[in-house]
Amino acid sequence: CSVLLEIHRQVLPGCAMRPKDIRRLRQKLGLSRYEFALRLGVQRMTVWRWEHARVQPHPVFLEMMEKLASGSEPAH
Repeated sequence: CSVLLEIHRQVLPGCAMRPKDIRRLRQKLGLSRYEFALRLGVQRMTVWRWEHARVQPHPVFLEMMEKLASGSEPAH
């Protein structure tokens, strides 16, 4: 969680990410929802659901987002 906390400083306790944190990370990386989804191995609509608070990402995807934030590619 440390990288995400460092980047956003607004991450909720327990490393849960708010929808706006996910969107900010994606935008900081300069990725479209489609490109972000490809990097994480999910569908574009899944990213949309995360960003619009329809569902909370599984911890596996939070870890993958941390790897993206730190500059390393997540394993597929």
